[in-house]
Amino acid sequence: MFHSLHAVLLPLAILVPAATSTTDTSVSAADTSASATLSAPVPTHSKFWEGDLRTTNTVDYLGGVNPLTEGATYDFEVTAEGNGTNNLTFKIQQWVRTGWETIRERKLKPGQKRSGHFIVQNEAIGFDELFRIRLSRKILTKRIDYTVSLDRR
Repeated sequence: MFHSLHAVLLPLAILVPAATSTTDTSVSAADTSASATLSAPVPTHSKFWEGDLRTTNTVDYLGGVNPLTEGATYDFEVTAEGNGTNNLTFKIQQWVRTGWETIRERKLKPGQKRSGHFIVQNEAIGFDELFRIRLSRKILTKRIDYTVSLDRR
């Protein structure tokens, strides 16, 4: 249950991009007060991964998912590329006291894109706060490439 070598070697910048949205920080010439405030950039909470499942690697677990914000809604999108009859199974899982619970699941054929969203429930945050993204394919199927994005609304 380890990341494929490709997924482990991805630069940290891809796993946790430093994406920010800018805000207007200009002050008009008419504003002569000494109390003018400037706004700092606000993080967008976007994450992106890409990788593949091939040869003996049939499962990837994506890191960098946590921490998620209590009560927040997250949009996800997953894309599968490849050829043959292989399918990609995408799961967002949450750790509960009894093990991993799947909260969203999508199955994709090569060339397909699926999306959806989930809300981080209040009881999910705390000591057991742990989420993961699991991607898999069946044994003896051809290579399948994937991209995954996770964005906080």
